[in-house]
Amino acid sequence: MPIRLLDIDCSGKNRFDYPRKINFTDFSKKMHVASSINGVVLLMNIDEMLGKFVVLRNPAINHWKAINLDEKVGNDNDLERSAFGLGYDEGNDDLKIIRVVTMSTSMTEFYHNFKWVRVEIYSVNRGCWKDVDHEGELLFWPRQYHCNFVIPRQ
Repeated sequence: MPIRLLDIDCSGKNRFDYPRKINFTDFSKKMHVASSINGVVLLMNIDEMLGKFVVLRNPAINHWKAINLDEKVGNDNDLERSAFGLGYDEGNDDLKIIRVVTMSTSMTEFYHNFKWVRVEIYSVNRGCWKDVDHEGELLFWPRQYHCNFVIPRQ
């Protein structure tokens, strides 16, 4: 029996067949949808995944892929100050995970010192992360409502 996307939340712990073995380690009862595009869903949970990975899921074919964050995460606090998005690179037929990390450690520091952000992109085709060089800076705080960002096409 496949796990429906709607079952991936806090109520999942009350299901009689939970947890189940699936094809990645440490499935989280509290995963939430960080982003989606073309039927592929990006799932994450800061607490239970301990900053180790995010998950791509294609519910149509019931396929999961865990994407390691180890090589890009500087410390545990980086994940708390991060936001993730999912995009599609039509020219290369490639899914991309976009990670934006504020360099501020608190809202007070954000407002007074304006530390900026680091932007990283994961290519599913290449299987690796890369930092995005950007001339201007992007003002960003991950825990604000309506916090949207746009990365211009290059």
